[in-house]
Amino acid sequence: MKKPVSFITISAVTLALLASCGFEDPDANETTNDDTASGNGQLTIANPADITTFDPHNNSVITTSAVLVNVYSKLLKRDEAGEIIPELAESWDTIDDGNSNYVMMLLFITAIHLPRKM
Repeated sequence: MKKPVSFITISAVTLALLASCGFEDPDANETTNDDTASGNGQLTIANPADITTFDPHNNSVITTSAVLVNVYSKLLKRDEAGEIIPELAESWDTIDDGNSNYVMMLLFITAIHLPRKM
């Protein structure tokens, strides 16, 4: 009697494993997003958590930083060698007042980021 129970158990487990190994081609059900096709300018980004702030200076959450880096531009950035290069600032000069102050000349294209002309 023990032999048929083992055979039935092994058969059931094998059948369950084979049934769970089904394959569905992800490209077979490809759908077109109407928003993307119409070119309405929306971009959707998957993020594992909600962002905590839109203030880049008041942020310490890595998932928020991943969004903010795509929202805001910086005055200066670093290249692959670690050298400081311009991003929104076309050039910059130091002010000799002992406080490490700088005068930045902004690129003309920066006006696009502003709600009104400067």
